[in-house]
Amino acid sequence: MARDILAVPVSTVASEAAFSTGGHVLYAFRSSLSAKIVQSLICAQDCAEANDGVSPDPVLDVDGNELKTGTNYYVLSTFRPGGGLSLYPLPNKNITSAVAQLVFGQGLPVVFDNGGTDLGEVVRESTDLTISFAPGMLFSPAEWKVVGYDEAAENHFVVAGESDGDESTVNNRFQIRKNSSLGDYRFFFCPKDCSDVGIYVEDDGIRRLALEHYFFSSTFMFKAAC
Repeated sequence: MARDILAVPVSTVASEAAFSTGGHVLYAFRSSLSAKIVQSLICAQDCAEANDGVSPDPVLDVDGNELKTGTNYYVLSTFRPGGGLSLYPLPNKNITSAVAQLVFGQGLPVVFDNGGTDLGEVVRESTDLTISFAPGMLFSPAEWKVVGYDEAAENHFVVAGESDGDESTVNNRFQIRKNSSLGDYRFFFCPKDCSDVGIYVEDDGIRRLALEHYFFSSTFMFKAAC
């Protein structure tokens, strides 16, 4: 019996690695962290592992229904006065139109595309999307993108034009993120690192979607277009 029990090989795995994550948080170059910060780091790691593989929450419309790719929606501002989004012609520009917020009205419907990911047809928070104004009688689909830098305004603007069909293009990647528990959302431009999209008011009063120097953050709700 003694031979059977004592013959069990001793594990070569250090007890610190086997029973604690502390050795992965504190080491020679991170030995001055306070107890509170160490606790926060370990808790954050536990939360990340617990949420691994969980799909992000779906984006909901004003009726509480999940947004679906390929379906038309109005993007309505939560600020008043402030309406939906539309196209605004840009004369003497090499781009088609600006994406602008109307003062009143529902504007033009948009359609979302998640690139056929494994998330299915549901539009989810904090996931890459392409956004286009839905095709109408007077224009073809106009895809949102950020092209170039406007030196006069010292800004990057969201514009809309024909898709180049290149799946590797990153200047058309956007995300939708929840702003509050009231059901309002914000747009982010996410080619790699994400930038908040706000409203920049030009001298002529046009409210353009922009990445810098905007006058106020833009929060929206979504309404299914009939």
